[in-house]
Amino acid sequence: MRTKTWLMIPLILLSITLSGQSSLNFEQLQQWTLQIKQPLTAEQALQITSVLSNSEGILLARADIGGNVVLFTNNALNQTVVGEKLDNLGFSKHSKAKMTTAGKMDFLTCYALSLDPVATTYSGAFFNPVIFADTQKQEQTFGLAKKIWIELFPEQYQPNSQVSAETPEEKAEREAKQKGVDFKSKHN
Repeated sequence: MRTKTWLMIPLILLSITLSGQSSLNFEQLQQWTLQIKQPLTAEQALQITSVLSNSEGILLARADIGGNVVLFTNNALNQTVVGEKLDNLGFSKHSKAKMTTAGKMDFLTCYALSLDPVATTYSGAFFNPVIFADTQKQEQTFGLAKKIWIELFPEQYQPNSQVSAETPEEKAEREAKQKGVDFKSKHN
C-alpha cells in the first residue's frame, strides 16, 4: 500500500504541473497594434487574421477592413516575422507594431470579432470557439476569452446552460462569415 502511494505522488505532481501550463494568465499578455496603410476587403482581413493567428509567438490576431491589426502575445513580438508575413501576403505598406496597454475588453473583442472584420463593436454576446491549427492555442484562447466574458458579463452567464453549444443557425452564420478562410491551414 505504501509503495502505491509513493508511486502516485510523482504522477499527481506531474499532472498539476501540466495543467498549470495549459491555462493563460491575462496579466502576462502583451497587446500590440499596427496599421496596414490601405483599405482591406473582408477576405483580405480574414486572411491576415488567419496567417498572424497561426504564427508562432502570436496568441491571437484580428485585422479589420480599416487596416487595423491587433495582436496578443505571451512575449515580445517578433516584428521581423510579422513584417515578412504581411509582405508575403502583399501588404508591404504597414506601420511598425506598437505595444499598447492590454485590456480585458480588448482581448475579448479581438477574440469574439476575429472572424468578423467588418464589425466595429462587440455586443457582449457569447461567441463560438475560434479554430486554430494549434489545438492547445485554441483551447487556451477560448478558455481565457470565456473566463473574461464571465467576469465582464456575469448577468449573461448561466452556469447550468451549455454556453459553448452552437446552434445549426449559428454554425451556418459563422461558416458564411469565414468565406473560405480556414484557420486550420498553416501559412508560413
